[in-house]
Amino acid sequence: MNRYDIEATFYDNFYDSTDDIPLYLEYASKSGGTVLECACGTGRLLLPLARAGHEVTGLDASYKMLEVLKTKLRREEPAVRKRVHLVKGDMRDFKLPKTFAMGYIAFASFLHNLTVQDEELSVKCMFEHLQPDGLFVVDVFNPDLSRPQHLARLDKVKQHGKETILLFNAQEMNFKNQTINATNLYDFVSPSGSIKRKVINFQLRYIFKDELVRLLERAGFRIETVYGGLNHEPFNENSTRIVCVARK
Repeated sequence: MNRYDIEATFYDNFYDSTDDIPLYLEYASKSGGTVLECACGTGRLLLPLARAGHEVTGLDASYKMLEVLKTKLRREEPAVRKRVHLVKGDMRDFKLPKTFAMGYIAFASFLHNLTVQDEELSVKCMFEHLQPDGLFVVDVFNPDLSRPQHLARLDKVKQHGKETILLFNAQEMNFKNQTINATNLYDFVSPSGSIKRKVINFQLRYIFKDELVRLLERAGFRIETVYGGLNHEPFNENSTRIVCVARK
């Protein structure tokens, strides 16, 4: 089962950051047209863009995540609902009947591409779905090779209805293959103290800044800028993020 099909009903409890919303609102406004988000999930970014007046198509591989987003949409104003279009699909292989003024893959979702071929297919798909001069923004973390090769921790504790959920995360770095083997372990603690556990294993492939730039250029994009953070910080070796802005 898709990792996010398992996590969908409690995903928002753990992944609720808002620090990247201003960046995507800024570039959606600059694009002046329709927007495509690959890996839109439960709409953490998509909904603020739609509320701001942008027409947004959200694509995601998880049926359950899209169902959560549809439930949220039913609580929005009719005008917001009208601006949102949802598609179940894979960022590596999708075909939509329109092109867009802007596309983006946020919150390190691009790292679900586990091979260079997967990365190339995703970038190619995005390129084909952008209008001439269309914007593409991709945001991933900047790999820190000084971190421990093996890491395990209690990551977050959140409330979900009457239950308390503890998220434990373990990671193993494979420097040769540029992959991270990760496990999310969720303990659901009831008011009586009983515990239910969900264990989710998944993999990511990290990418370096120069590697990402070359990947986009090979696909036909021209690089506009590369930031080291979400507030337009210049990129350097100590940056925690790689925010690449490119044009078709």
